[in-house]
Parts: sequence; C-alpha cells; structure tokens
Amino acid sequence: MLELVISSLFFSSLGCQLLAIGNRLDRAQREIQKRNQEEEEVLTHYEPKEQFGTEGQPNQNGSAKARGWEFKIVRANSDLFRNPTIFHQLCREESQAGWIFLEKLDDRRIRFRRSLATRQKIRPETLSFDPYRCHYGSSGNTKFWFATLAFAIALIIPAYAGYRVMTQYLSESPPENAPLPQFLPK
Repeated sequence: MLELVISSLFFSSLGCQLLAIGNRLDRAQREIQKRNQEEEEVLTHYEPKEQFGTEGQPNQNGSAKARGWEFKIVRANSDLFRNPTIFHQLCREESQAGWIFLEKLDDRRIRFRRSLATRQKIRPETLSFDPYRCHYGSSGNTKFWFATLAFAIALIIPAYAGYRVMTQYLSESPPENAPLPQFLPK
C-alpha cells in the first residue's frame, strides 16, 4: 500500500508541476505582450525636416506635412533582426516600397515610416512583396507544433506510467487472510 501512495504522489505532483510551469510561462508571455503593445502604441515624436523653414520657423502648411506620414511595424517570430544581414535585407526591401527605417524596437520589431505622397507613387504590382506586410520570416508554426507535441508527451508519459503502476498493483490478488477494506462490498 505504501508503494501505491508514494507512486501516486510522484505522478500527481509531476502533473501539478507541469501546470504551475505552464501557468508561469503564460503569465510571463502576457506581461511581455502587454509591455510591447504599450511601447508600440506610444509613437516617439518625430519632427519632419520639411515642417520648418530655413530659419527654424514653421511653414504655413507645416502641420499638414507633419500629419502626412504613415507608420508600420514589421514583426518576426524569432530574433531575426539580430542578424545584420537579415536586418539590412529587410531595410532594402522596404525602401523599394518607399518605407524609411525609423527605429528598431528590439530584435523582433522594426518601425518604418513613409510619406503619403510616396504611397501614391509606388505601384504595388511591381514589387515582389506586399508593401504593407507586418510580418517577416517564417510563420513559426513549426515551433508551435513542436511545443504542443512536447507538452502532450510530458503529460502522456506520467499518466501512462501511473496507469501501469496501478494496474500492476490492482492485478495482484490479496492474501486469503487479509481483511477487505471497509469501502468494498462483502
């Protein structure tokens, strides 16, 4: 009986540990997403050079030119933009569509801007990519499926091992003179 109690404690605690780790990872991922969303929503104030005249005075139509920009953020599922070759390749491609590198938020996100006038001059059918793309690199589905498979295996192996221990324990017949537990019918 002691063997049964110890083995059941082992297998149930492993499941609880997996749930606690999964909960902690989910909470950390939500905090990172919230922090990234706040950072992306607060656009750093950029003064276009065309807004000011030669003596630093605002032009008559400076406010209209300041609003004449569109912005986008290109994301990757992994730290792709840490590699300078990939980073420069992305910047070259985006410059073909008129996008200007504005800032690198981190190794997964880059912000670009483009004037509204440039948008009207660029013909999207001449480009080999979507000028409004917001994702760069592989879609990351392989990582998702690998993580799902690893999680399923981590749950199935302890459950199967617990099942085998219980069937082995219950298949052994009790000795003839051993008293029956009180909850079993006579």
